[in-house]
Amino acid sequence: MGIFRDLYNAAMAIPSQPSSDETGKTSGQSKKLDLRSGAYKDPSRFDSDFRYRVREDLEGTLKDYSARAAVADIFHQSRGGQGITKQEVKEGLKHLVEQGKLNEDQMWAVRKKYGIF
Repeated sequence: MGIFRDLYNAAMAIPSQPSSDETGKTSGQSKKLDLRSGAYKDPSRFDSDFRYRVREDLEGTLKDYSARAAVADIFHQSRGGQGITKQEVKEGLKHLVEQGKLNEDQMWAVRKKYGIF
């Protein structure tokens, strides 16, 4: 019995290491895309999966994949040094409406979601 008690006490004394799932949630996760403060400046906008994250974020707002992809392209094109600004996105959404890729209701749904007024 002494060996098991020693092993149990030794195992209890070892500090637990956070799993890779826990560390990914805290340190590697980017901020939610939000333009209410004027610009989105999170460095994650330069990641290769930025368009994918925007498309996934818009899934409840826009049903059509091509519309989500078009809006994600606008966000991807606007990711320069100063961040993504409201004005850039606003102009890009208007351009998509003019091209017929979005209708007015869809444009306003995206603008409402990201606080672009």
